[in-house]
Amino acid sequence: MRRNKKLHRPVFHHCVRIAIALALAWAGPAFCTGPDELKEFLAMKDKAGKNDVEAQLILGLMYANGQGTTRDEAEAAKWLHKAADQGNHIAQYNLGVSYFHGRGVAMDRVEAVKWYRKAADQGNPGAQFNLGLMYFHGQGVPRDESEAVRCYHKAAEQGPAKLQYNLGMMYAEGQDVTKDQTEAAKWYRKAADQGLVKAQSVLGVVYYRGVGVRKDDMEAARWFRKAAEQGDGEGQFNLGVMYDRGEGVVTNEAEAVSWYHKAAVQGYANAQFTLGGLYANGRGVTKDDEVALKWYRSAADQGSAAAQSSVGSMHALGRGVPKNESEAAKWFGKAAGQGDAEAQFTLATMYEDGRGLVKDPILAATWYRKAAEQGNIAAQCNLGVMYLEGRGVTKDDIEAYRWTHLAALQADECARRNLERLESKLTPEQKEKARHLAGTLGNR
Repeated sequence: MRRNKKLHRPVFHHCVRIAIALALAWAGPAFCTGPDELKEFLAMKDKAGKNDVEAQLILGLMYANGQGTTRDEAEAAKWLHKAADQGNHIAQYNLGVSYFHGRGVAMDRVEAVKWYRKAADQGNPGAQFNLGLMYFHGQGVPRDESEAVRCYHKAAEQGPAKLQYNLGMMYAEGQDVTKDQTEAAKWYRKAADQGLVKAQSVLGVVYYRGVGVRKDDMEAARWFRKAAEQGDGEGQFNLGVMYDRGEGVVTNEAEAVSWYHKAAVQGYANAQFTLGGLYANGRGVTKDDEVALKWYRSAADQGSAAAQSSVGSMHALGRGVPKNESEAAKWFGKAAGQGDAEAQFTLATMYEDGRGLVKDPILAATWYRKAAEQGNIAAQCNLGVMYLEGRGVTKDDIEAYRWTHLAALQADECARRNLERLESKLTPEQKEKARHLAGTLGNR
């Protein structure tokens, strides 16, 4: 007996993500942009030629960024070098970046360290931080983790919020430092207190999960709100989740929908997917399949596997759009290719039955296996049937027993009945082998 076919239907989804980003980049004072760029460039070039150190710095950065002139990294490095030789710490930092990346000069990590150190000795936090990276990776200097950490802290303690946030991320991920969630939370807090929106958003996640701090939903909601009110899509989405679930705030569906919508219109895919689910199920909003499909599609176009699967379901069920199983199969295929187990199962049933696709038992078995290996019970049950009947795979009672046993262990009634049929077909030794195979996979 095959497990009844099942379509992946839209469901409420919540996902909190953290991303780490560290970079070595040019940095310096702001200067004119737009129509005045050429005028500014010419003025700086004249002053730089008269040995004005600030003009040399700005001219170097204008060449580096192609502002007021054609981008020219060699000219940029030349003028940065002149300013650096006069002791300008910003020029020294940027010259270090030039040597690190080989921008306008030959790549030279030793020379990069030299200029970072000169700038760091003058208290330039970016140079101190990058010098730490050089020590940690042993680039241009002997590798020295303790010196690296000292440099990181020296930079962050000066107060630049972005460096404090980066140091928090490094501690959270164990990147270039020993992993320490308490230290991570400390540095996130310092950056968040300065108003850095991404630090506020991540700090909300830290309090929500209780990582490095005591779990505190009210504090999580407070930080999500700070980020959300600054227009951060992730903060808006997570604040919506808190209102949706009544965690740290009083449950309020209207507030949840409002924050989801703010995040969705900014292009935040998780919010778009969640909003699609609300409209599909009529929860907190008037049920509207066309609007649901619009939001699912927005998230799907950004690569959300769950949204792609939901778009497939809408086409398969004819919700918000005329029923079209070929179009449904296309979207299930996109999600399945990203590893969505439910989409893999549904795609397998479509190949098995020839719905929206040319009937193909081999591909059906392939997709059942992919879903089954991820612990999808229905796929395990159906893959067992495929092996039992020799459809799309070579008939194999041991493999049939293996997959059916896995599904039955999860209290699946269909699998339990199939297992009863298989009991009489195998010897005790064969059943033991099948159970061993099942045990090596487990249910992931």
